[in-house]
Amino acid sequence: IPSYFETARVESESGTPFSLISGSIFAANPAMVAYAEVRKIDFADLMENDNKPAYPTANDIVMVSLGSGNVKTPYYYDDVKDWGDMRWLKPIIDMTFSANMEAVDYQLKQMFSTTPSPDNYFRFNPKIVGKTAELDDASDENIRNLAAISEQYIELYKEDFKRLIDKLIMYNREG
Repeated sequence: IPSYFETARVESESGTPFSLISGSIFAANPAMVAYAEVRKIDFADLMENDNKPAYPTANDIVMVSLGSGNVKTPYYYDDVKDWGDMRWLKPIIDMTFSANMEAVDYQLKQMFSTTPSPDNYFRFNPKIVGKTAELDDASDENIRNLAAISEQYIELYKEDFKRLIDKLIMYNREG
């Protein structure tokens, strides 16, 4: 969210200056952008290996999408029925980013479900709860809480992580 991160000033190779803000404005979940970019690469030529696909499709890809945490905040009618525009500003921004992230995840799941290997799409995104969900809280306590949530998530999904590792090893051996 642009209000959390400072605007970056960068120059192109030709010297043209740009002011850049968070990429989440464009792609809160950049997995679909990554998929589109990969489709443009001739891996056989790039890697000088005819066993690799030229311009791969979902059939040829193992995709891993790593989220920065999933925050679900309920809004109950009795609490929000009298909110005005200003009160809705932050929740609407959060809902918009969440909807974008979930839509991309849904689209990729559907796309990969039509392939011979529907389990080649992995989305890892732990649920973040409580005060730990505040994006700008870099306190030692919050970092410890996030580390604990991550460790619990890894334990809970260890079979998915193992399956991913096995697929990556297999893919590497194939060529």
